[in-house]
Amino acid sequence: MLKKQMHEAAKQQKFEQAAKIRNRINSLERIEKVKRPWEPERREITGDSTIFELQSALKLKNSPKRIEAFDVSNIAGEETVASMVVFNRGEPLKSHYRKFIIRGVAGPNDVASIKEAVYRRFAKTLKDKMPAPDLLLIDGGIAQARAARAAAKKAGIRLPIIGLAKKEELIFFPGKNIPLKLPRDSNALLLLQKVRDEAHRFAITFHRSRKRRSAIPRFL
Repeated sequence: MLKKQMHEAAKQQKFEQAAKIRNRINSLERIEKVKRPWEPERREITGDSTIFELQSALKLKNSPKRIEAFDVSNIAGEETVASMVVFNRGEPLKSHYRKFIIRGVAGPNDVASIKEAVYRRFAKTLKDKMPAPDLLLIDGGIAQARAARAAAKKAGIRLPIIGLAKKEELIFFPGKNIPLKLPRDSNALLLLQKVRDEAHRFAITFHRSRKRRSAIPRFL
């Protein structure tokens, strides 16, 4: 019942009311854990409640059910590649993952590489095959987020874009100079980290496979 009320409030963009209901749900869940101390603590970072928490934290107009994340991998600017991973309701949608070989950037330039990959994602062929994401997540800071926004704009796409920087785990918005810092135990942040880290893993795996391939001698 409470979850239904929370979702209704979210649909009407009554974020404060929905947040209060969410807090009440969390309090009741904590009470249940006290009643059953023998059960191991489970951290659920998928599903509608986490998606709503992310929507509320980022002040998004629409629910970020489909999240696409980009990362770049290279060594000293060689064999630069980019990855795109897709999560739907907090779960990886691996059939929609994409790899990009960066061809239009010379040397180690993550910002320009992100710009190329994002533009190519929203070029006509990919755009026609895939639905647009509700949120675009970039592994990086303000420069990478702004590069992604410029690429999306060039492709005629408007959508929420953020950058998530490692270590401090700050969230950067292309149009703002001050980043957002969520609590470390926030489900919204944990979901973003999960998606960002998967993009990082996918990019590194692709880069290593290309390096191994290029290291194999070719005989005539």
